[in-house]
Amino acid sequence: MPRIRGKGLGYGMALGTAAIVQYINDVPVPPVMPDRISAQLASRRMGETPEIVLVARDYLSALSIIPSIRWAKVAAIATEAGIDSSPPVPVPTVVDVPGLMDLVRDDVLMLVDADAAFVFPDPDAMYLAQYTAEHDRLAPRHRIYLDDCHTNARTTDGTVIQVIARVRIENLKQDTLEAIEQGADAIFLPAFDENDLMAAQRSLLTLIHDAAGKPLLLGRTARNAAAYSPPLLVEVAVEADITVVQNVLPESPTVEIDTLLRRLRAAEQNSFDEDRPAALPHIAILMDSISADVPGPDGVEKFIEELSARGIARIVFSMENEALAEGVLLQLESYFGACSRNMIPLFVSAANTAFNPFGLTDLDDSLHTAIAMLVGGGATGVIVSPDSIAYAKAIVSQLNSLDCREKYHLLLKEAAAY
Repeated sequence: MPRIRGKGLGYGMALGTAAIVQYINDVPVPPVMPDRISAQLASRRMGETPEIVLVARDYLSALSIIPSIRWAKVAAIATEAGIDSSPPVPVPTVVDVPGLMDLVRDDVLMLVDADAAFVFPDPDAMYLAQYTAEHDRLAPRHRIYLDDCHTNARTTDGTVIQVIARVRIENLKQDTLEAIEQGADAIFLPAFDENDLMAAQRSLLTLIHDAAGKPLLLGRTARNAAAYSPPLLVEVAVEADITVVQNVLPESPTVEIDTLLRRLRAAEQNSFDEDRPAALPHIAILMDSISADVPGPDGVEKFIEELSARGIARIVFSMENEALAEGVLLQLESYFGACSRNMIPLFVSAANTAFNPFGLTDLDDSLHTAIAMLVGGGATGVIVSPDSIAYAKAIVSQLNSLDCREKYHLLLKEAAAY
């Protein structure tokens, strides 16, 4: 059976046994355990809780019966009808799939990809192996990093802080190799002026090769959009874990994201039609272009929900070359105009509620003070120069996130008194 296109909610991919919701007088009835799974459980041939894909007419009815399903874990949701709002999405979900209830049978394997916005009932084994390998970015050239410097940096109370290297296009190879040597968790290449299209695309391919499996964040603006064209991005995303960090307009922050997602999906479909491997990259937004147009706490939560519904996994707060913690706070205030200085923790809190886990901040100078304040404010990652990676990780390992939070809020009160 071919893949069926719909509308993705949330992000991620899941594979499970199709379980169809029945309706009696339009009231949803939880699916019963298939005979095959029941027999396996009875004979103790299944040691883990089975995972299912809940297939329903509409999203809200599927969501309402999840607590009633005790015999399985709901790994994904697929629905025939669309949905106008942007509700919280606990699992990968694809809605607005035409004819879904008639096309899918109970107890067949089913793949749901919220990032690519399609479902695939009863995929064959060859396709499944290829697709899941591409989705997990399991390219054979990737290295497995075992040295201590490549382990995640943790505070003394166990909070993981990602330490990401910011590399420069003019010194790309050297910066990348130094970042790898120092143990960077990922590599961020900011947007750059695209003077030579072919050279820029060659640089991207070189970065993927030299990064050797490290996740990549690629800054994308109007200045270098051609170098990071959707056809190229869906091609290279097969080989690397890529996040496109899209600069957006303050007056319409989701318009450019929707345009980019639409073009990426079209490029992916075109590749599939031509039997070429393709994968969708992750998407992040750059927050230095969002200002007072985000109106207070309610507006922030709505904005985060809109991003989450589009599969936006990360928000990058760009604050390059800010020297002191007080300067960081003042800079934050300029980003959000009339909004309060508590907007960073508010954004992080709203993002966590909407399954949107990362807030990243770019700082190089006075790292100890800056990282302590960022950890206290709720950021879960820092972007620093390649030669500062090891030092930044050492700083994180000496911090206590609760102490950082107390100092951060104390600094906020002192700043508000002026």
